[in-house]
Amino acid sequence: MVRYRVMPYPHQPGLVWITARRLTEVVAPEVAERFKKLVEHARPGGWWQFKLLLELVRHGRVAADATRWVRGRAAAYRGRYQRSLEAVMSRAGARYVPGPRGGKWRGYYELPRDGE
Repeated sequence: MVRYRVMPYPHQPGLVWITARRLTEVVAPEVAERFKKLVEHARPGGWWQFKLLLELVRHGRVAADATRWVRGRAAAYRGRYQRSLEAVMSRAGARYVPGPRGGKWRGYYELPRDGE
C-alpha cells in the first residue's frame, strides 16, 4: 500500500494537497474525499497505480491502453503495466468503455457516478 498524506494547501485556502512519493497534486476537498475512499477500496500496489487512481478521480476517466502511460525504458514492460492497469481498475470498480472501433487504443476506463 502506498503511503500518502492529505493536508490543507497553504497557498490557497479551500484546496487540499495530496502528497506521496513521486506525486504531488492540489485538488478540491471533494476530490480528495472521493480519492481516499477509492484508495481504500482499490488498494493500489505502487505509486503508478496510485497515480492512475488520482487521474481517474480528477478527470473521471483514464486511458485503457498502458502504452499511453509508460515512457522510456518502462515501455519494455508494457504487458506488465497493462495487467497492473486492468487489475487496479477492476478493484476500483471502473467501467471499461471501448474505443470507437472497439479497440483499447482509444478506449478508456470511467468511474461510475455516485448514484450509478
